[in-house]
Amino acid sequence: TAVYHEILIGYLEYVKKLGYVTGHIWACPPSEGDDYIFHCHPPDQKIPKPKRLQEWYKKMLDKAFAERIIHDYKDIFKQATEDRLTSAKELPYFEGDFWPNVLEESIKELEQEEEERKKEESTAATETIEVTKLMGDVATLCELCEPQILSIQHN
Repeated sequence: TAVYHEILIGYLEYVKKLGYVTGHIWACPPSEGDDYIFHCHPPDQKIPKPKRLQEWYKKMLDKAFAERIIHDYKDIFKQATEDRLTSAKELPYFEGDFWPNVLEESIKELEQEEEERKKEESTAATETIEVTKLMGDVATLCELCEPQILSIQHN
């Protein structure tokens, strides 16, 4: 752990010297069978839970902060709150990350709901036309029958 922390802190120091002022760390453990860091690991290596991995990164970032390699760090929610973001479009987008997948699925669901709503409206409009036509036919039929009905009622 300490060695990996030093490698990452060294990298942060290097990119800082290159002029980078912002970075993002995706603290999401791999799924079972996926590899990370060096794209290989022993089968018996334990994969950390999300909370533990976040704590691991937090510990590393605390050390980098204490060494004045980084100025500050925060989670995406705190960043969005402080920056007063008003739209999901303003969030950093990382392929394969949790939130983009949630957003993409939400968009698909909204599109499906909109499509279903349009189908329902179209069906309702078609039914209204059919009922109106049917009522028109009934009205025409009544107009034809009305004198006979009236005459029967008057006899």
